[in-house]
Amino acid sequence: MQADARAFRALMRHVKDIDMKRGTVLMVQVQNEVGMLGAGRDHSPEANRVFEGPVPEELLQDLRAHRDRLSPELIRAWNPDARNWRDAFGARSAEVFMAWHYARYIGQVAAAGRKNTASHVRERAVADSI
Repeated sequence: MQADARAFRALMRHVKDIDMKRGTVLMVQVQNEVGMLGAGRDHSPEANRVFEGPVPEELLQDLRAHRDRLSPELIRAWNPDARNWRDAFGARSAEVFMAWHYARYIGQVAAAGRKNTASHVRERAVADSI
């Protein structure tokens, strides 16, 4: 992640340097439709360890705070009283797990780029049903 953040920060610094006077760059998209989520999940030893652990409290708080904006599929799958990924999201646990980690990764890369520019930095992901 650090290498991607450094590269994106350098790119945004370059965009700022060449576009400072004209301001023609309106927005930069960090990643184009990262991952086709669905059933795919990282099964590396580290990912398995994290998947068996607790759902981050930051995610649970955000879901509670924005329940009215969640998809019907996610609302049906989500058990707000559960603490681990499998119990919290059932059949959707792998998809939610990967979506959360994709979003965190891209968010950190985008934050690095935002430090160098006034341009809008946009993140986008495609999810099958969440």
